Amino acid sequence: MTFNTSTRHQARCLPGRLLGALTVCVGLVCGAGAAWAQEEREIPEPVSRILETKDGVQLQTAWFPPINEKEAIPVILIHDWNGQGADLGPLASFLHQQGHAVIVPDLRGHGGSTRLRGVEAPIDRERFTKVEIAGMSEDIETCKRFLMEQNNEGQLNIELLTVVAVGDMSLVATDWALRDWSWPAIAGRKQGQDVKALVLLSPTRTFKGLSIAPALRNPLLSGRGAQPLSMLIAVGGRAGGPLRDARNIYETLERSRPDLDLSGSEEDQMRERLEKQDLFLQEYDVDFQGAALVDPRARLNLHETILGFLNARLINKLDTYRWTDRSARD
Repeated sequence: MTFNTSTRHQARCLPGRLLGALTVCVGLVCGAGAAWAQEEREIPEPVSRILETKDGVQLQTAWFPPINEKEAIPVILIHDWNGQGADLGPLASFLHQQGHAVIVPDLRGHGGSTRLRGVEAPIDRERFTKVEIAGMSEDIETCKRFLMEQNNEGQLNIELLTVVAVGDMSLVATDWALRDWSWPAIAGRKQGQDVKALVLLSPTRTFKGLSIAPALRNPLLSGRGAQPLSMLIAVGGRAGGPLRDARNIYETLERSRPDLDLSGSEEDQMRERLEKQDLFLQEYDVDFQGAALVDPRARLNLHETILGFLNARLINKLDTYRWTDRSARD
């Protein structure tokens, strides 16, 4: 399985973007897929669930149960503003077929998530203030609480938590991921620090008064921390605004990262780079953006690249990110 480099949909990799490294990432998919085929385990059907947020929103979600259990990556897919979870259905199905756990919410005021407990009028997202938009992070937190329950039942590994976010909602998802790392341990028991990877599809720098700039200065993203989050950014390369935003985010983060110390043959350096590199940008020679980039009809193979990225950055580090029971104990 190789990365699609046709002239029609060629990934544009400027210096430092490392198409070669991501090609190796994609190659890892073959091994993962073969493992599932050998096991011949039946993949459970996705189900619709209503989860209630702490502020009473009836959150419509699609839940794709895993088969890999304690080695399954839990993935939260976050659609764009004015979108809905179904926009990311093909990506959810693909990751699910690889044995991973995927939850896809309709964010409040979108799709089927328009009801607030005890309130008759539907939620109107067009009336949201800046604070209310930022508060949509509670929808992601609600999904994580559900995933934590699944972790404690041995159904997935919350230590591998991944967030994929689209467009304007990348700001909300990124801010939530950083807050997940802000929770202190209590009596030696972790409360957060579970998000290990972020995938941003056509991310924007600003939206309705929100800005991603403060998040980019956080050591978890800037690379100045002991354990920066792994990040993959993908964008269509023909649209000026989205491309400028994606490049700006990538270049801001890249500047703060130290050069990789590589040695050995070219093949050895590629493998070492794949092991150490935690920031990637993929530009595609197309004029569409966001969820359309992972639509199978686009034939970009971005869904495979995402899986390869997760294999390289998470599955290959299972000895580091071991499953633990995170149930509250007396």
